[in-house]
Amino acid sequence: MAFDSNCSFTGNLAKEVDIKVTPQSLTIARFTVAVDNGKDGNGVKLEPTYVHFTAFRKAAGVIANNCNKGSKTGVIAKYTTGSYTDGQSGDKVYTHDLIVEQFKFLSPKKYSEFTTK
Repeated sequence: MAFDSNCSFTGNLAKEVDIKVTPQSLTIARFTVAVDNGKDGNGVKLEPTYVHFTAFRKAAGVIANNCNKGSKTGVIAKYTTGSYTDGQSGDKVYTHDLIVEQFKFLSPKKYSEFTTK
């Protein structure tokens, strides 16, 4: 059996998509999805989990142009790790990222599904 590092989430955008284009013309979109955690044993609604994603290139543009705060979406992302050296302190900083591989618009929109491959 093969395991991979993909995760899937369904929820609503917690805020507007942050989109940037690098000097090398790479489009990057960062967004947060609020995932519902249901209710506790007493029927009290639990706080959502806020999951942060990054999308690149065409996927970034499609997401930024078609999603707004509150949009319901499904995301399949690859979990990655990395590191860099902090320029001020010189400390090594470890990163944990969810990179969008597929997403589906669950609120009515122009596009209904997109794959980065």
